[in-house]
Amino acid sequence: MKSFLLIGQSNMAGRGFVHDVPSIYNERIEMLRNGRWQMMTEPINYDRPVAGGSSIDEWETEGVLFRHAVSEAKFAVENSELAGIHINAVSQRKFGLRYFEAYSERKHIEQPLAEEDRLVDRCHNRDNTTAEKRYLALEGFISGKISYEEFKKVFAIPFSRYV
Repeated sequence: MKSFLLIGQSNMAGRGFVHDVPSIYNERIEMLRNGRWQMMTEPINYDRPVAGGSSIDEWETEGVLFRHAVSEAKFAVENSELAGIHINAVSQRKFGLRYFEAYSERKHIEQPLAEEDRLVDRCHNRDNTTAEKRYLALEGFISGKISYEEFKKVFAIPFSRYV
């Protein structure tokens, strides 16, 4: 597995205008969360919803956020290959498309892709997989956005035998 360290200020932590763009849920992409590789969901740092972010000083080499990023990277490389580090505020979605293109074509991508916006739109408008739908239902149920009955419909499992 290849891993990428995404570090930066508030927008890298999901504190930007999160509700202005559709969320991405993708079971083929994993993220290190709480010491476990889990399905990638947005916002990436759901545990830090407060606006404001961090100061640039906190990212100095002796700063707590820089040290935390290094710690997470060391943990990730125990069972993955650190293939890249992304340290600025460029759209992570477009960065992901550019990385995929560079990896697929085995060449550097130094300019935006010709149809980048259409490709990002395609990511947002695809049908979610069963695992992704189940994750969304679980998230909706836990946050009180959907009822238990709606939650059961997504899973289509007779939960009564487990209760």
